[in-house]
Amino acid sequence: MEAQTEEKPSLKYHERLFVLFVLLVFIAISLHVGWKKMGTTSSGTRLICVHVVGEIVDGKKDLTLRYGATYGDVLGRISCAEKASIKKMPIDHILRDGEYVVIPRAGCLSVYLKGQKNELLYVAEGTTFRDLYVQYPYKELKRKRRKLRDGEIITISKSF
Repeated sequence: MEAQTEEKPSLKYHERLFVLFVLLVFIAISLHVGWKKMGTTSSGTRLICVHVVGEIVDGKKDLTLRYGATYGDVLGRISCAEKASIKKMPIDHILRDGEYVVIPRAGCLSVYLKGQKNELLYVAEGTTFRDLYVQYPYKELKRKRRKLRDGEIITISKSF
């Protein structure tokens, strides 16, 4: 009795490479479509997230807005406190994803320290970076000599 051996069909080397190539192309297209859809709604509109701090009723607030949104769009979605002063805000400024929006307080400068210590400061008109350095000894404050601007955001690194 002879043993019958079945031969399994095998792919040649170039056929295996072709199958691998097709799979890689399919994966690449799938990833591209997936990355493209991130940050969009079901209708295809791109979205951004902005962080609002300062004189608002709810305290700090994160907002999701459509791509190309402005300060005007932010002001339409939040409730400002009575002490808020929005007259000097550039209403048509186009926001970027992750940007901080400071709603200033009337009668003083509103400055936001972002980084290791997230803190909203209210300082007198005419205060300089050097003046602020006395209370907050961060190197980013020591380097600059100009006056602070209302609604300014200062990024602080981890080191003093």
